[in-house]
Amino acid sequence: MAASGFSPPAIDFGAMSPSIVVIVAALVVLLAGLFLPERAKGTLATLSIVGLIGGLVATLVAGQAGVTGANGMLVLDGFAVFIGVIILGAGIVTVLLSDGYVGRQAISTGEYYALLLFACAGMLLVVSAADLIMILLGIEILSIALYVLAGFSRGRDTSEESALKYFLLGAFSLSFMIYGSALLFGVAKSTRLATIATVLAQGARPSLIDSSLVLAGVALILVGFAFKLSFAPFHMWTPDAYEGAPTPITAFMSVATKAAVFAALLRFLTFAIPTLQPEWTMVLAALAVLTMVIGNIAAVVQSRVKRLLAYSSIAQAGYILIGVLAGNAIGGASVLFYLLGYAITNIGAFAVLMAIGDAGDSDPEVADFDGLGRRSPLLAFAMTVFMLGLAGIPLTAGFMSKLYVFTAGVQAGLIDLVIVGVITSAIATFYYLRIVVAMYFRGPAPAPIALRTTGALTGLIVVLAIGTIALGVLPAGPLGFAASAVAQR
Repeated sequence: MAASGFSPPAIDFGAMSPSIVVIVAALVVLLAGLFLPERAKGTLATLSIVGLIGGLVATLVAGQAGVTGANGMLVLDGFAVFIGVIILGAGIVTVLLSDGYVGRQAISTGEYYALLLFACAGMLLVVSAADLIMILLGIEILSIALYVLAGFSRGRDTSEESALKYFLLGAFSLSFMIYGSALLFGVAKSTRLATIATVLAQGARPSLIDSSLVLAGVALILVGFAFKLSFAPFHMWTPDAYEGAPTPITAFMSVATKAAVFAALLRFLTFAIPTLQPEWTMVLAALAVLTMVIGNIAAVVQSRVKRLLAYSSIAQAGYILIGVLAGNAIGGASVLFYLLGYAITNIGAFAVLMAIGDAGDSDPEVADFDGLGRRSPLLAFAMTVFMLGLAGIPLTAGFMSKLYVFTAGVQAGLIDLVIVGVITSAIATFYYLRIVVAMYFRGPAPAPIALRTTGALTGLIVVLAIGTIALGVLPAGPLGFAASAVAQR
């Protein structure tokens, strides 16, 4: 038979190497979990950390060359490297938090760690995606893994409820993004972000505004992003999902998913639809105001700490959105710095929750922190640092994060948004300080909740507390890396 002359396109796997390494590690952990005896299951955490470190090394090595992959559908630039480091770092900390937890909860260790690694691999695809198909594929991979992980505490009804809500609304939001991408493909005949931008820029402004196909496609995609990032009023799934999921997974979801999807949103706005900036700026500004106001006001009335931190996470997304809307160089750098500081601070707060309660999986109330300053001064001090950081008090990462985001907003003329941000930050201080007051100004309850601390958990909490303070005192280095990463997009 004569040769057809067909030759497959050359594929550079450089940009995919971090995801490939993490996926291989996930498969190894999954298989090892099936065959290792029960007494050796602790090695699965070690294998998971080795796989995440391997992904981190692959990210840094491939990122130095700024490689592309999947025929140009992936770009591993400085921006993707910075976010990738946050995601993989969060993954490593989550494995460390989960090491003792999975044993106490009688969880299937191999499946648990494998799903966590698959979620990280999907996030790495999302942050380097230069094509709508890769964004959708990465979001689907990370979402499926997190749907299952959210329901891993099978003995609790709230866990099954959280997984079901997360799955239904997550799948619903992804369908919006798929349909919106199809509409944009119908206009641009391509799913590449750069090609879409080129096609939209070629049209005259009046005809572009009249194009219902383009506007509908963009609107549907933004709705999908709003669901994934918990922008109000698309946030209703978040408190239930955070409350029902295992505490280490809640910590991971709250920071890693936010970092990955914000990276995709930035790329989409900057490289696909810059021509429509007046339209999407108006829409996202309204979402930012709603998110900051609703998130903080709802958090004020919460008595359970997990739900309080869930609404806090919603409000934090509104502050980050100010940096996204600023659109200038300092705006992009402020978003990256904010995501880094928030990741360290918020995971630290959930790490303290791991030390409080029944087997580290209860949802303690604010009253359960009464007298913690006397019972465990170290835990109380660390939680104080994390609460002050989330509130944006000086000498913490949260203060510098908000300062840079608000500065970028002022420079971009978003004065109204910055004013709302400052006012809602003052409101947020109230509910964060409620926990601090409970720890230091109230005596322990007659039957105080149990404390479960280990040397490893205590050491991790101390490291995260030091990181929260270090970013607030010495922010120049990380901010410089963030600015450099934005410049390399």
